[in-house]
Amino acid sequence: MTPSTQLRLQTMLRALAESITPAIDPTDSLALEQAGLLQGHIQALLEQQGQEHRIDQKEFDALRELAKFLLSVAAGGTAFTQAKSNLEQALDGDDAIALSLATERLLSAPDASQAFKQASWTPVLQYARDTAARGQQWFKPMGF
Repeated sequence: MTPSTQLRLQTMLRALAESITPAIDPTDSLALEQAGLLQGHIQALLEQQGQEHRIDQKEFDALRELAKFLLSVAAGGTAFTQAKSNLEQALDGDDAIALSLATERLLSAPDASQAFKQASWTPVLQYARDTAARGQQWFKPMGF
């Protein structure tokens, strides 16, 4: 019988909690801290096993929505127009990194119109807040 990933992680967590951590010198704060971090990561693996794709998709969907909104209010000069074109191309694909970079380039275009800056401010901040909240939830089992 091959033990499941869940059983192996539970066994590692138990060994760490019951044998390894108690054997660490109590004055060795770094070793104790590292053991605690390791416990947190193993606990997170147990809780989050198989959910990575769902979280990645949620992040990608949120970025796509932001990009679509930015394109709907896009206005600016030559560099901005080129960045807008690049964002439109990235939006047609399924590469999250390319979409993220194209979004950042549009937001940082030096000749974006004042109207675009004003219209994009709140949605960009909300996107950042939502992304940070998802990150906090993801890392919560690790004690971060």
